Amino acid sequence: TVTFNGAGRLKTSLTNGGIPITLGGSSYVTFDNMTISTTGNADVIKEGGTTKCRFISDNLISPIYSSTGSNHVINSSGTGLVVKACRVVGGYFTMAISGSYDSIVHNRFIASGYNIWQNSGTGNVYQYNVIDSVSDKTPYAGLYNTSGESGCTYDANYFNFRDETGAEVNF
Repeated sequence: TVTFNGAGRLKTSLTNGGIPITLGGSSYVTFDNMTISTTGNADVIKEGGTTKCRFISDNLISPIYSSTGSNHVINSSGTGLVVKACRVVGGYFTMAISGSYDSIVHNRFIASGYNIWQNSGTGNVYQYNVIDSVSDKTPYAGLYNTSGESGCTYDANYFNFRDETGAEVNF
């Protein structure tokens, strides 16, 4: 197990113009209590072939979606990813999850882009999350499930589809 403990979300940050965190084939890696962000059109977290990696109490920040684009905040195809108590900001597809048995719980999603969640995994759990706002005036979908998703649990999530002015956004 490897754990990176930050001194606080506003005191510890990992930032670059590319992908700040790429995990491939990693197991049991935790990032706790820090800000992880990209200034470019890249994913903030890209993981594949991973097992039980975790992001706990972090700020995960991508540029706010625009017509010139930005990518995912979280792009995962691993197993057992945990994203818990994080503040997730921006992105085109804010979250793309195609892994298995992931746990996305107690997070706040802010200024999401064209698709907020794009999910196609197996046995994943999405609970107690808040979709706070969207940045796209004409978003495509709040939750976009592909035909490949199965056995997932969606429970007690709050969807507040409002733009940055507070106006309700319809799909």
